[in-house]
Amino acid sequence: MTRNIQRLSRASLLLAGGALAAWTSPVWAQTAPATAQVEEVVVTGSLFKESVAGSQLVTTITSEQEARLGATNAVEALKTLGQNQPTITSTGSSGTGTGFASYANLRGLGSENTLVLFDSKRVVNNPYQSLGVDLNTLPLNVVDRIETLSDGASSIYGSDAIAGVINFIPKQQLQGFSIAGTTSQPEHSGGEKNELSASGGLGSLSEDGWNLYAGYTWRRQDELKLTDRSFSDEAYIPARGVNRLQNTTFPANWSQGALSLINPSRPGCAPPLSIYIGAAACWFDFASQNLALPQQEDRSLLVHGITRFAGQTFTLEYMRGADDLLSTQATAQVNSAQMFPNSPYFPGNGITPGEPGLNPTQPVTVNWRVLEAGPIVNQVATRTSRILGELDGNVLGFDYQAWALYSESSLNYRVKGTVDVQALRNGVGGLAGAPFLNPFGPQSAAGEAYLASHILSGEVQNADSTLKMVGVQADRTLFELPAGPVKLAVAADYKEDTSEFHTDPVAALSQLFTVADLHGARKSASITSEVKAPLLDGLNLDASLRYDHYSDFGGTVTPKVLLSWRARDWLTVQASYNKGFRAPTLYNLFSPITTTTTLNRRPDPVLCPGGVVNSAAGGVAIRDCGGQPYQILIGGNPDLSPEKSDAYTVGFRLRPTDSLKINLDYWNYVLTDTIAPLPEIAIFSDLAKFGNLVVRCSTADPKLAALVSNCAPGHVGDPIAYVEQRPQNLGDSKTDGIDANISWQGLEHSWGRLRFDYSGTYVLNFRYQEVPQGPFLSRDGAYSDGSALMRYTHFAALTWTQGRWDMQLSNRYQSSYTDCNAQCLISPQFFDTVKAYSLWNISASTHLGHVMVIGRVTNLLDTNPPFTNKILGVSTGWDERYSDPIGRAFSMTLKYDF
Repeated sequence: MTRNIQRLSRASLLLAGGALAAWTSPVWAQTAPATAQVEEVVVTGSLFKESVAGSQLVTTITSEQEARLGATNAVEALKTLGQNQPTITSTGSSGTGTGFASYANLRGLGSENTLVLFDSKRVVNNPYQSLGVDLNTLPLNVVDRIETLSDGASSIYGSDAIAGVINFIPKQQLQGFSIAGTTSQPEHSGGEKNELSASGGLGSLSEDGWNLYAGYTWRRQDELKLTDRSFSDEAYIPARGVNRLQNTTFPANWSQGALSLINPSRPGCAPPLSIYIGAAACWFDFASQNLALPQQEDRSLLVHGITRFAGQTFTLEYMRGADDLLSTQATAQVNSAQMFPNSPYFPGNGITPGEPGLNPTQPVTVNWRVLEAGPIVNQVATRTSRILGELDGNVLGFDYQAWALYSESSLNYRVKGTVDVQALRNGVGGLAGAPFLNPFGPQSAAGEAYLASHILSGEVQNADSTLKMVGVQADRTLFELPAGPVKLAVAADYKEDTSEFHTDPVAALSQLFTVADLHGARKSASITSEVKAPLLDGLNLDASLRYDHYSDFGGTVTPKVLLSWRARDWLTVQASYNKGFRAPTLYNLFSPITTTTTLNRRPDPVLCPGGVVNSAAGGVAIRDCGGQPYQILIGGNPDLSPEKSDAYTVGFRLRPTDSLKINLDYWNYVLTDTIAPLPEIAIFSDLAKFGNLVVRCSTADPKLAALVSNCAPGHVGDPIAYVEQRPQNLGDSKTDGIDANISWQGLEHSWGRLRFDYSGTYVLNFRYQEVPQGPFLSRDGAYSDGSALMRYTHFAALTWTQGRWDMQLSNRYQSSYTDCNAQCLISPQFFDTVKAYSLWNISASTHLGHVMVIGRVTNLLDTNPPFTNKILGVSTGWDERYSDPIGRAFSMTLKYDF
């Protein structure tokens, strides 16, 4: 393997050297053609600038399409992209440690394998987990178009482009001034959205030699509570086999020996937070406190200046995005606290009712929800900025571009309403000088004061990442063949990445975080070459080769070959093959080891097999029988290797008439050494294989065990401390499918013109291995290991235009898929298929002088998300990653051009 890399590396260097020799050769200088006076643009996926669309397989979303759909941020704009199947969004990130960010995810191959660019250059990743660029921080109001290359592009861009590239391209010039406002009002309460934007520019590059413009956007999404919608308002749905209620509640549940899950307030409990469903316990319904949508406020700024002098063009661009998110989650809890018979609140001592069979000489184990602290409030402030300078021109017969950028991102995470768990555990037991606390009812004056002094608020974590890059590229025509010119481009870049992550020591008291800091740094350099050559009349070759060298794991070579054959005037056939890679991020390698709470709950397979407590082995029902989530261990793994890929595509471009365009593409990806944590569902589904990842108190790291309630002093048996979920190099993934794009522009009539646009993706197969050399499992149209893969998705729009008016009817469709079912512990009689999800939208717009008015109705039929029995995530009964909880909404945009 090393020998092959060295050969490819030498080939790349020789190709680049030959290009430089060609440019400096007098022969080439004499025969170089005159510079064409045609404005060229960068084509995503190529080093060449083109005056027309390039040969790469690129899908474009225009600013006009965004306006018709009412897309106010990048997340909404990408909903028109069938290849995008998001699995991480700020909607579904509450308490899951993803930094409350939203990421793109082409082909379902992971956010980390989708490279997001702005103006064809990189932006630093979100610093919390470095999964990718946070879409919430990208400016949209001055974006001219979004180009998506749904094909491997590591040969041009290096790491992270395994699944493809999404390139947000801003306007290169802007004259005049405009201001716009958008409001969206749902038919049902909650989730209102408002936006204000302004942009303005001066100068003309062609007439004045310069242009300067700026664009600013403010956007606010109000919160939507789970209880605001009937499909999300409860965690207990017995008619569908779903029970996500938790046994830590207020008033508290207690256990002692054979007495398991006893609540002194039953059957009344304390609804809506604490409910009674039979037996002797009360249960906590987290749906009454969690949000379907967080409150989110975004601000973005882009300043873009361009000037031309002595035949050269210089561009300076500054981008800044701010995302402030406010989200609530269930009230803090104290689990496995020991209450001793000397407590005045001990059951049967007079204040708290007793229970037949209680041993008054032995402690009881208490699970207590601390309602006095209120729901946990997460405040996350993310700031991303980038400054980019580019110099373009033509020297000695070749076009060149030299550029440099600096990008940084910071995240500040503040929490309100967590508690010092050990201090409150001491209070339940009357230990370490603490006054006795009452987990079953009102506190004494001393208890109130003690409790109030141990409710925590403030900054708990902050993270920063920086990206510094410089690069140069150049291209020229080498010589002419009978079928056309042969062109060569070479590029080189140098990159430095740094990441820092800090956890406040006080945060460890809440047992939500472990105190650990991160500082990581990496340097890398690359050289790239690309050749375009007409092999025969109508047959063209586009080949590229890139060598990257990283300071921490060495080098890798990635080639790509694309052939395009114009078989007929109306038919073009394309085929490509490429290799790709993803370098482990600094977060993958060096992130702090910490524990966080899973969103799943299941019985301990040893201490509560089949949901029946095993008292002989030290099982405790309140702790081990599925009432509470487990802790998971997350953090870096310095032994990771790069993830690699092989991919190929075959495509057809049909042009039966001037007004009809049809594109069909077959794609096939194979990923090896995939970097990911093994999902919790997969671990518990095959304990014979993965049981070593379920770590018990007896073998846990003592520092981590001290922060886990199950391992509190005095615990009995050997309960689960945490589940190991640090990233690993897992097995292979294989997927293939078909993309179809249709564009039809009807003939012009007196009543106007019709236009039809369609973009769809059908996944033929998706197979993956949970471990190297393991069996291949299927995700074809199924929910598996924590996420769903829709087999078919499309976006279609019918547009009518007449003079100053236009109307559009659009549809976004996701096919049905097999539900979580057995992996989510659903009884067979309740096994489910998630229904197809289809949303219709309608819009109308008109120009009245300087004013443009757009009215829309989104989710025209008020379609609810389809039911799912998944037991992961912040919601129950629907999946917040793939569906929209807003319902029918009415929006209007007013735009005034000065």
